[in-house]
Amino acid sequence: MKKKIMAALLTSAGLMAATSSASASDGTIQIDGLITPSTCKINGGANNIAVVLPTVRATALASVGAVAGRMPFTLALTDCPTSTGSPTRVGVYFEPGPTVNLASGRLIPDRGTGKASGVEVNVLNDQFRQIKIGSANPDSPLTNIDTGGNATLNYFAEYYAKDAVVESGLVNTRVQYSLVYQ
Repeated sequence: MKKKIMAALLTSAGLMAATSSASASDGTIQIDGLITPSTCKINGGANNIAVVLPTVRATALASVGAVAGRMPFTLALTDCPTSTGSPTRVGVYFEPGPTVNLASGRLIPDRGTGKASGVEVNVLNDQFRQIKIGSANPDSPLTNIDTGGNATLNYFAEYYAKDAVVESGLVNTRVQYSLVYQ
């Protein structure tokens, strides 16, 4: 009896192996990367950046899509690798997370007592185009690394009315970012 069960199991296993190896593949996924000896230093080593938007009246955001309080911020990169084979361009990838509205690509402010509502925060490139946070967005451009290993990335943040009525209060939000090299 044990021999019959064992034979049946081995036959079944052989058929399963033959079946799975008979299916054709649909393609290949090529995964490439680059490891550099070092990365750029950001703002002299201060990787966290504080952007303080100006105080605006809720009436400045009186209709859906209205924007106000545009404020520039810069990532000044130094000590980027410049040896042969090192990347020659650098940019920023703004990462998805709990403070990102993935549908709009905007930042969601903290909620609660004393906090504004009906508003999100746009992050813009140096051409004032919205960067859709959390996506591989061409509006987050790459810039050249100069021969001295420096690059400057300029951005803007601004309030964005997502609702017809914006309630006044504090706006606090944040986004993680990573430097990307090419």
